Amino acid sequence: MNSDKKKGTCLQSEKNKTAHNLSSCFENVRSERPLVECITNYVTVNGCANLLLAAGASPVMADDIEGAAEFTRIADALVLNIGTLTPWVREAMKTSLAIAKERGIPGVLDPVGCGAAASHTRLSLELLESGVSIMRCNQSEAKALLGLNAAAHGVDAAMADQVSEANLGEACANVAELARRYGCVAAVTGAIDIAASPDGRVAVIRNGHPMMADITGSGCMLSALTGAFAAANPGHWFEAVVVMLAAYGAAGEIAQKNLLPGEGSGSFEMRLIDAFNLMNTKTLQEYADYEFI
Repeated sequence: MNSDKKKGTCLQSEKNKTAHNLSSCFENVRSERPLVECITNYVTVNGCANLLLAAGASPVMADDIEGAAEFTRIADALVLNIGTLTPWVREAMKTSLAIAKERGIPGVLDPVGCGAAASHTRLSLELLESGVSIMRCNQSEAKALLGLNAAAHGVDAAMADQVSEANLGEACANVAELARRYGCVAAVTGAIDIAASPDGRVAVIRNGHPMMADITGSGCMLSALTGAFAAANPGHWFEAVVVMLAAYGAAGEIAQKNLLPGEGSGSFEMRLIDAFNLMNTKTLQEYADYEFI
């Protein structure tokens, strides 16, 4: 975050006000305590559940076909992460997404490995066509879903695809097209985060710390958190996603500051969850660094 910038202006300025109070998006998660059904990968399932609890949400991590469907019928949001696929997980995702769409609750997609593995790309496109509310991915995955040349490095974005100030305009245009083409709120995250809505609104978020890339599942945890924020802010998913990205990035900044000498990435993950758990609106306003363009 740029320490020279007046902190909190993006939450407070008249220029950036919308019909929904942006700061309340954060508070609503704790007051509403949404139930979030996550069909996620087994590598990061514990971190996703812990971050949801730290945010004030209630996680359910069922991934069998019958159980996932039953929980989606009572959940406030559904999160689909395709990182570790099995035949039953594929079917559970398709069945649960249909239920979420019928009920009108947000369905969040994390297209892990899209562009690196053709099978993941095919499933991502199938789920998007079925009607996803929000998609959270990295820049390589976003480019692959747009049919552009992408250089995915396994499940991570390749260095060539990283968003920077130099290519920010092009990256924003890609995210806006992603939202328009698939009719969903699109969030592409990395060193700089970008969010776009199907109606053309775009936001750039500059919160976060490089150490967030050093822990397994930082993106998966973010996708799970997306479900909680969307569920707690019906009708204002774009605003909720913007505030969520700023809050998660701010937690990363705070976690790094709180590291003690001799502590590394393992301690960082613990402090990241602590920072989110202890965060309040005042802290968020102090750290938030985003703008609508």
